[in-house]
Amino acid sequence: MGIGFRIREAREALGYRQHELAKLIGVTASAVTNYEQDYSFPKEEILYRLIDTLQVDANYLFQDCLQRPASEWDLSIEEQALIRKYRALDDRRRNGAGQLFDLLLDTSQAADLPRRAKRTRQP
Repeated sequence: MGIGFRIREAREALGYRQHELAKLIGVTASAVTNYEQDYSFPKEEILYRLIDTLQVDANYLFQDCLQRPASEWDLSIEEQALIRKYRALDDRRRNGAGQLFDLLLDTSQAADLPRRAKRTRQP
């Protein structure tokens, strides 16, 4: 995967068609097609517009191009969307979201434990 794949993934996550993204960043639809198919690379100015329009971090676009091991902090589009939603919450709701995550993690970890055989009572 390369930058073209990431551009397409981010575009689709926002529900844009190629011609819509093209209009927003000031290029032709065929230019967007070429970026997404890795036939060409956006110039610096267009790249900045892509980052802003697609609401992604530059690291997201380039994560597959870098020669570094993957990090636990490389975020998918879905994870970025969840973070934006979390940041929009007030303190009380953030606390509730944290408690919900704790509950979900406890539940999933409990499901991974070996099940104990049910004991039947002897009269």
